[in-house]
Amino acid sequence: MYQRNCFSCDGRRNSGSIGATGATGPTGNAGAGLQSTTAFSLAAAPNYKKGQVVTYTSSGYVVKKDAPQGFPNVSQDYIVLVEGGPTGSTGSTGATGTTGTAGSSSAKSIVFQGTNAGFQRIAGSPGIDSNVIPYVTAGAGNIVGFAASINVNNLPAAVYTIDICKDVPTNLSAPTSSYILSTITLTTTDKITGTTTFSIKPTDIGSRQPQVYNPTPAPGPATVTWTSITTGNPVSRGDAISLYINPGITASAVYSIFLITDI
Repeated sequence: MYQRNCFSCDGRRNSGSIGATGATGPTGNAGAGLQSTTAFSLAAAPNYKKGQVVTYTSSGYVVKKDAPQGFPNVSQDYIVLVEGGPTGSTGSTGATGTTGTAGSSSAKSIVFQGTNAGFQRIAGSPGIDSNVIPYVTAGAGNIVGFAASINVNNLPAAVYTIDICKDVPTNLSAPTSSYILSTITLTTTDKITGTTTFSIKPTDIGSRQPQVYNPTPAPGPATVTWTSITTGNPVSRGDAISLYINPGITASAVYSIFLITDI
């Protein structure tokens, strides 16, 4: 028999089926890839390797070859990776934060010289009491203490009120309660001869006992207390501070009001 030739009617040989897929070849070597990111430095550029990523003027660049030359934004040795956009508009101002605590500072003193009864006189005042020529504060703060040095013979046993005042009208001979910040009460239980000294703060709890020098110091027959009429004993810039004593003690005395302000 003759071998049969397989041709289609148009003279073409019929194609066979597709063969099976060949085996997968071995994995190729890993590419160089991008290196770590660092801020561009012209001095360090000679040590850059291909693939190193650098940042410069808010943009990122890839090093094209080892030891690139020039600056990334103009040199052909760098490729732009990411370009920095334009500066955005300024955001709105945030809310004001809470006021911080006051820093530590030293207290300042106002020194008054005794005038017996009534308003005392600021030391150095030209003969006029503190209701007419008061001490004026230059900053805001608080009154934090009071001290006295009183020299008198036979001070009678009595209750003496010492009022720390502010903004007293000059035509008043005595302050009303609305002008009193604090009252220091000196209570003597017997006659005192000599120099009596004491200091007190609004934070003191209970009473304090004065010292009497006659001639050496010893606890005197007296007590001192502080009563804050206005909580915190605050003062503002421009307040006029005066001192009032009733009944009179003596002209031979010095009194000090201590305050802490922001100036």
